[in-house]
Amino acid sequence: MRYYRKFLLLLTLSLLLPLGGCGRQITAAEVLDSMCSSQQFLPAGQIYRKDAEPGEAAFADCELLAALYGEGELPPEFEVINDYAIRLCSFAEPHELAVFQCVSARDAYDVAQMCLRRVGRLQVSCRETEHAAMADGAQVSVIGKTVLMAVCTDPLDAIVDGRRAAR
Repeated sequence: MRYYRKFLLLLTLSLLLPLGGCGRQITAAEVLDSMCSSQQFLPAGQIYRKDAEPGEAAFADCELLAALYGEGELPPEFEVINDYAIRLCSFAEPHELAVFQCVSARDAYDVAQMCLRRVGRLQVSCRETEHAAMADGAQVSVIGKTVLMAVCTDPLDAIVDGRRAAR
């Protein structure tokens, strides 16, 4: 009888444990909202989301994504991105926040490299301008399958809030 109860307890636990992680996964847009809320100064901008439909203001076409993260062509890293949300400044400054949710943690490191290339291009284009410090202070962080990129006045705050939301 004692073994039977132990068996039932183990069987019940083995069936219930996988359900513990079945909560709703936070979207890239929700993580981006957390990153934006950390910013004391947030210039006017536009948010682009993967789930936006063509014709919506939040829709980012391949040409825009290629201009931002590729060198004229859409980078192959976009094939392993399940969801993204990108906030770009409406003015000619490098203020940019982005969240990419990837297929796997390994893919997240490839996407982080794509973000670092983007930061490098921003650093070159902002050299000897009033925005050089912002570009130089940019942060890219990986948490599990999620990549966070912050090019803003308070990048560490944005990353900390994004990491908190992504967990």
